[in-house]
Amino acid sequence: MKKLSIFLACLAAMIGFTSCEQDRDPVLQTPTKFVLNTPAFQNQYYMLAPGNTFELTCSQPDYGYSAVTQYSAEVSLTEDFAKYESLKTVTTSARMVLDDDDLAVALCKLHGFDNEETYQDLPAGKIYLRAVAQLSGVDGSMIKSNPVALNYVKFYFALPQAGY
Repeated sequence: MKKLSIFLACLAAMIGFTSCEQDRDPVLQTPTKFVLNTPAFQNQYYMLAPGNTFELTCSQPDYGYSAVTQYSAEVSLTEDFAKYESLKTVTTSARMVLDDDDLAVALCKLHGFDNEETYQDLPAGKIYLRAVAQLSGVDGSMIKSNPVALNYVKFYFALPQAGY
């Protein structure tokens, strides 16, 4: 009888430690909020130069679990991003360091300058940037941030030419 009571006590303890819910694998949630922070130099004259970089920071989207997110940026001449170019820098950090060269190439394409003969030296103008976050290889995980304006950006002709 003594052995049976010890056995029942152990069985009751084991049942007490079990959970009524089954463990679940991480579930992907579609994030609803993703914010690109306004750069400190938004209202300053910013002259792009070969070899220089600039920094953008953004929030991290909530996918429901800790995930390695890929961040990139897009640029447009209009706030609605009807026509835009993607910058080629992709990083896994919410602190993106982007090349001036990439931005200059994108701005040349957006203005329609496809060679040095069509290039016009325009004054500094307003551009719009937004961040893009996505999980690698996961469809439906892309989210785009709010647009942020840089009000005085001066670019240069940066399209690659044959022979260079």
